[in-house]
Amino acid sequence: MPVPLIDAHPINVTAGNIIVPDGELALYGVQGANITSANSIDLGAATGFFVNITGSVTINAMGTVTAGTLRFVVFTGALILTHNAVSLILPTGASITTAAGDSAIFLSLGSGNWKCVGYLRATGKALSVTASDVGLGSVENTALSTWAGTTNITILGTIATGVWSGTAVGTTKGGTALTSYTQGDLIYASASNVLSKLAKDASATRYLSNTGASNDPAWAQVALATGVSGTLPAANGGSGYGAQTVTAPTGTTSTIDFSLGNYVLISLASASGNITLTLQNPVAGQLYFIEVTQGVTPRTLVFPAATKQALTVGTTWTSTGASKSDIITLTYNGSNYRILGTVPDIG
Repeated sequence: MPVPLIDAHPINVTAGNIIVPDGELALYGVQGANITSANSIDLGAATGFFVNITGSVTINAMGTVTAGTLRFVVFTGALILTHNAVSLILPTGASITTAAGDSAIFLSLGSGNWKCVGYLRATGKALSVTASDVGLGSVENTALSTWAGTTNITILGTIATGVWSGTAVGTTKGGTALTSYTQGDLIYASASNVLSKLAKDASATRYLSNTGASNDPAWAQVALATGVSGTLPAANGGSGYGAQTVTAPTGTTSTIDFSLGNYVLISLASASGNITLTLQNPVAGQLYFIEVTQGVTPRTLVFPAATKQALTVGTTWTSTGASKSDIITLTYNGSNYRILGTVPDIG
């Protein structure tokens, strides 16, 4: 009888029984040696129908073997199978990143060309799923449009459109927990993690104070006895009267701001030399008093240019002696200062 051929290799036949399979047939049902991944592997030269492919190098080609040859492979790790529309045709027409345990069947098309005719993820998941694959076209148009939602949403992207119709967002979640406002309302924290509204006052002569319950904000009028500080200058309708202490100079200059009070106390005990004064914010016609306390070494005061002194020429004032406290009386005429006199230390 004729000798049957498989892959151009004879099968030895005795009395009609297959005795020794040869060639490609001999590989079926056999696990071959592992093949290490490389840019081009020789899958056709595998020593068994089933082989493991190890390594992580990207595979771009699988070698040349007779068309119709099949190989079943299992990947032991992650690597990339590069899709090629001629030489390495992969499902979905895209490259595949393998994972340990993934398996595939490759069919030789001859001339070094291969086609993956089956690929199974170790996880059982499909390589690619589209809306049409699972009928999501109708789900998106019908079911999801009437879906009431869930109370278990844990991931939410940016909401670009739509109107929020739920309950007010709490303060601990970045909201106010308030659902309505009136023009002029001010929001303030009335307790820990609690926001409240303070309505505007109908009067235009109110200011915001902390005179509400537990020092909450409230609208109030200015209380001259307790709600102001400092001295109202004469230029603003006040008397300009009040006492102030000027920081003791340690060098040779000092500045006096008369808007802070018309009675000035200044110590020259720490001064390193005679003091040149800078006088600020005087009011024409106002009387000013400067009580000067000397240290062990008496220091003179040099007033601004054009300052006039009674019975004395020049702008330099001299004290009555070491460790003395003298009181200088002066006024301002809108242009220059006039030193009216000095009350010496009276003990």
